[in-house]
Amino acid sequence: MNRKISITLAVCLVFIIITSGLAIYYASIVSDKDRQIDDLRSQLSKNSKIVVDGLTVEDDRSRVPYTLHIYGFVNNTGQSIAYNAVLHIIATNTEGYAIDAFHDFTGITGEMSLGLDFRLVYAGSPIEWWAITPVWTDAWVTGLQGTFP
Repeated sequence: MNRKISITLAVCLVFIIITSGLAIYYASIVSDKDRQIDDLRSQLSKNSKIVVDGLTVEDDRSRVPYTLHIYGFVNNTGQSIAYNAVLHIIATNTEGYAIDAFHDFTGITGEMSLGLDFRLVYAGSPIEWWAITPVWTDAWVTGLQGTFP
């Protein structure tokens, strides 16, 4: 009977050792994944992020040509520079698309605001709907260039 108890205790001891080893291994894997996610979040918070909720949009029909007047502030809430920055402005009226344009403001330093005040000319009936979407990159990018012989 002592032999059965000894074997049972040995099996239990091996089981406990293996289970403990697996638990430690699993905890280290989870800890490593948590660290990777934290690093990714940290990197994302340092990236540039342009926010346009500080802009006012007015349909100015007081004179011809009619204009969509856009003014206020855009903010870069990230920590990096937002390069090649533009606002994509779309506005529709009864006739369809009245405006589909880009307003270039080249870029904005991280954690800074930039004041804008510009007008976009359009024709037709009053503006019924509009959207402003910021577009930018996190790195300075130049376009394609070339020469002709």
